[in-house]
Amino acid sequence: MEIVKSIFLGVWLCSFGTIGYLCYVYFALMRKLALIHQVPKGPGEFSPGVFAAYTVYSPVWWIGLVLCLVLGFGIVSRAHVKPIVWVALIVTELLPVGVLSLFLILLVKVKEAAR
Repeated sequence: MEIVKSIFLGVWLCSFGTIGYLCYVYFALMRKLALIHQVPKGPGEFSPGVFAAYTVYSPVWWIGLVLCLVLGFGIVSRAHVKPIVWVALIVTELLPVGVLSLFLILLVKVKEAAR
C-alpha cells in the first residue's frame, strides 16, 4: 500500500506542477506575442502541439515527473500521513483530471469540426 500511496502522491504533485507550469508558459507566450504584436491564430489561441512540446516532448517535464515520484516516495516513507489527508488529495486530484478530460474532449471536437 505504501507504493501505491507514494505513486499517487508523486502523480498528484506532478499534475498540479504541470498545471502551474502550463499556465506560466501560456502567459509568457501571450506576453511575448503582445510585445512583438503578433497573434498566432486569434487572441489567446495556441495549437495543442505547443502545450505538448512543453510537456511530454520536453525532457525537463520528464525529469520533473521523476523528481515528483521520488519526492512522493520520500514523504510517504518518512512521514505518517493521516487518512483524511489522502481523502483530501483524492478529491483535489479531480481538478487536474477534469482539466485533462476537458482538454481531450475539446481536441476531439476541434478535429471533428475540422473535417
